[in-house]
Amino acid sequence: MPQLIKYPQYACVLAGLMFTLPHTSEANAVVSYGALSQQVAPTDATQTNAIAPDKAIRQLLDRLGIRYEVSQDQDLDLVLVENGIQYRAYIIFDRLDNQQIWNLALVASFSTKENHYNDLLHYCNRWNRDKRQPKAYMYQRDSLRLEIQYPVQYGLNVQEFEENILQLFSSALDQVADDIYRYSR
Repeated sequence: MPQLIKYPQYACVLAGLMFTLPHTSEANAVVSYGALSQQVAPTDATQTNAIAPDKAIRQLLDRLGIRYEVSQDQDLDLVLVENGIQYRAYIIFDRLDNQQIWNLALVASFSTKENHYNDLLHYCNRWNRDKRQPKAYMYQRDSLRLEIQYPVQYGLNVQEFEENILQLFSSALDQVADDIYRYSR
């Protein structure tokens, strides 16, 4: 059985050699000799596995004053307000067989006119080429969707979700709505 060694900083073991990485916190890493086996304790309240991701997201939405309802399958139906306009969006919790949440999907749909399908399909292709996230696609001939995926199987960083996912998604909603309006004229 490999010997476990405790280090007060992050460490990597590769082919039996240990490399110490500069640390930014007082996290404890447990490293197994000869294999990469690391356990790092969360150092701040924004990243934790102790709180289920769905509960942590609801707490964040409450703190931000974002209205939402919990659906029958425990997903969230939200109302996002960007530049005074309300948008309906959904947070879908993808669960494993044991009900552990491994991914969040933030989704919004826009009703469109069927006769604009080809133009909007080209729009989605340009959007996806130029933007890293969220992704746009034609869900049906009369529905454009905006979607961003956020894996949480190994923990949720609430601050990252707020700053890099929720804010990005909200501003993209406003931009896509403006762009779709131009197509409908």
